[in-house]
Amino acid sequence: MSEPFVDSFAARTWLDSPEGQKRVITLQIICFALISGVLPLLVVFPVISPFREIDGTPNWLFVGVAGSILFTSTAASLFVGAFLPNQIGADPVSLANNAQTQWIIAYALMEGPAFLCLVLTLAVPSNIEKGILVGMVIGLLLFMILRFPTRNRFLSAMGASD
Repeated sequence: MSEPFVDSFAARTWLDSPEGQKRVITLQIICFALISGVLPLLVVFPVISPFREIDGTPNWLFVGVAGSILFTSTAASLFVGAFLPNQIGADPVSLANNAQTQWIIAYALMEGPAFLCLVLTLAVPSNIEKGILVGMVIGLLLFMILRFPTRNRFLSAMGASD
C-alpha cells in the first residue's frame, strides 16, 4: 500500500489553527508526564538502595537483561511508525492522530525500560551494576528530552515537508 499524498500547506495551516496548537500542547503535556514519571524515582531509588562497597564480583545478569530490553525497546520506539497501521486518509486530522499515537507509544516504550532499570538497582549488589543501570536511565531520559515534540517535529511526523 502506498503512502497517501500529504499536502504540506494544509498540514501547516491546520497545525497553526487553535485545534492544531491544542493537539501539539496536549502531546507535549503527555510526553512531559511520561518523562516526569521517571525523574522522581531516579532521585528516590538511589536513596532507598544507596551505593555501597562492592561485595565480591558483580553478577551481570540483571544488567544484561536490562540493557537488552532497553536497546530493543528504544530501537522499536524509533521505528514505531513502520509497525502501526495508518488511519485512512491524508487529511491533517488523521495525520495528526497518527503522529500523536506514534509519539505516545514511542515514549511508553522508553519509559518501561527506565522503570525496569530503576527497580533492578534495588536487586544488584555492586556499585558498578547500580552505576550502569542508573546511567541507562539517565541516557533514556536524555533521549526522551531530545525527541520532545515541537511544532516542527510534529509537522515532520505528520509527513509534511517544511
